[in-house]
Amino acid sequence: MSSGDDYLKRLMECAESRDAVAEAGLVLTRSSELVAVNGRLDRSGGARVATVAVWTWRDGHEGYLVCTPDVPPQDAVDQALGLGERLAARAPLPAAAPTAGPPVSAPGLDPTPAEALEEPLRALSVEPGRRSGLRTELRLQTQHREVLMRHSRGFAGSYRDSTATVQSRVEAQGSGVGFGADERFGRSARRLLDGPAAESLREAEEEARAHSGAGALDGAPADVVLHGRVAAALLGLLAPTLMLDTVRQQRSRWGDRIGELVGVRGLSVVEDVTLDDAPVWAPFDDEGTPTRTVRLIADGVLREFLADRRTAVEAGATSTGSGLRGPRGEMPSVRAGCLLLSGGDGVPVQGDRQGDAGALWVTQAQGMHMANEVTGDFSFGASGLLVAANGRARPVRGFTVAGNVHRMMGRIEAAGRTPRYSRGWAGFVAAPDLRVTGLSLGT
Repeated sequence: MSSGDDYLKRLMECAESRDAVAEAGLVLTRSSELVAVNGRLDRSGGARVATVAVWTWRDGHEGYLVCTPDVPPQDAVDQALGLGERLAARAPLPAAAPTAGPPVSAPGLDPTPAEALEEPLRALSVEPGRRSGLRTELRLQTQHREVLMRHSRGFAGSYRDSTATVQSRVEAQGSGVGFGADERFGRSARRLLDGPAAESLREAEEEARAHSGAGALDGAPADVVLHGRVAAALLGLLAPTLMLDTVRQQRSRWGDRIGELVGVRGLSVVEDVTLDDAPVWAPFDDEGTPTRTVRLIADGVLREFLADRRTAVEAGATSTGSGLRGPRGEMPSVRAGCLLLSGGDGVPVQGDRQGDAGALWVTQAQGMHMANEVTGDFSFGASGLLVAANGRARPVRGFTVAGNVHRMMGRIEAAGRTPRYSRGWAGFVAAPDLRVTGLSLGT
């Protein structure tokens, strides 16, 4: 980490010698992957990547450059300044964040790479195939990061974090071919394999078996229950509505609704990258602003919008620590790092499938990316389980689910207790199972 910090210091010195203000972040990422298929190690791999993002400001002109530490500091600063001079001047100069403390590590940090866990992953993938001839694929991925930041006006900070992912995919043969897929996230690959991975595999196996003999949806179910991973994907669709930059661009349907009821009583939506048990963690964002719990919706009422440093300055507000870079290191903008929906005490608890006679459980969604983030309208292909009066579930597929995510927030009748995480564009979103009214079903 010291060599990386030295590089950032030299960047700041070069900027000061050119009468410029600068900020730079260096992210050192070590990723690894291991895949097992029916007890056979299929492949493994890994990569180490170092990315530097340089921001400069001089005479109202902002410049930006993404490079590697192989680029000499003076060249990196000059390229960023050169780009800024070709762009229109912008003001005012965003203030630097306060100086951070000593280097910190995420709670529960585990540096174990995926390739060090060959035997437990292989053993876990054996059982379904041995028991009933299913094709089982387990994919374990780990990502460990060191994040360093410096600002020429004094900010300096660094931290380490880790994210582990296990993906289960099961294929079953019946009257047709059925597929089941599930994904779990955490901070530690070892802890994922100690329990959540087996749960993920069982869920994928159950769905694969069911859908190998799935039929068409006929009739109108009494209730629709969205599996947590489907509900989380819809929460990701809602995320732009909760960002201050989309409000200022008049693209948020809730831009003028602070203090108003936008969901059912009891509904809560928070942004929090400081949780001890979430798959992502950061003490400050990619602009150096300290992160915190941001209560966007509380008891169904819209309370706040996510903001980065620039948007906050323009709006006369305060950054919520939500200035994050995209996957290619691009300039920070307002993004959700870890968005969570919960029902709280005011929303009835969603039970299990056996207690939901007549309900349609939507367990898989396809084509969610076609939804409209501005209007909130969505329509996706789906498969699921239709629960009969006796509690037995009949698999169904080939139907569509349509609705509007903004209206859906006010039509949640019950919520499960356990959130399911899903990847968003810049971070994670999480939601429990949700029983929802007002959705349109088609075949």
